Amino acid sequence: TTKHRILSIMITPEDEVDIHRVFHILEYDIHKNAVDHGFWDTARNDGEMIALMHSELSEALEAIRATGKSVEIGGNGEFVLMDKNCPKFSAVSIELADCIIRILDFCKAKNIKIPLILSLFFILIAGT
Repeated sequence: TTKHRILSIMITPEDEVDIHRVFHILEYDIHKNAVDHGFWDTARNDGEMIALMHSELSEALEAIRATGKSVEIGGNGEFVLMDKNCPKFSAVSIELADCIIRILDFCKAKNIKIPLILSLFFILIAGT
């Protein structure tokens, strides 16, 4: 399963995460799941896919602006709306995860090497 494959590489003997492998596994499994559930049975244009990503970000913004049921996080006075379907998590965090899922699915479908690109960014940021 995805969970077991990621957990098996999350901690190496040096206590470092192999970020490239983690993103590669996520990208592969997310896209496979989308294909297996028929999401890619019909042609998807790039604009439609970007709009779907954007809609997840818009939903995250709506959750930030929402009033009603909220909980305080960390005692810092910040209140957030909890997700209806996953009440252990904030609605914002769920919508951001949905956006990442759509991005990784799109990248795999379009052969955009996002795990490699992210790994290179991490190397540049670390300065090594």
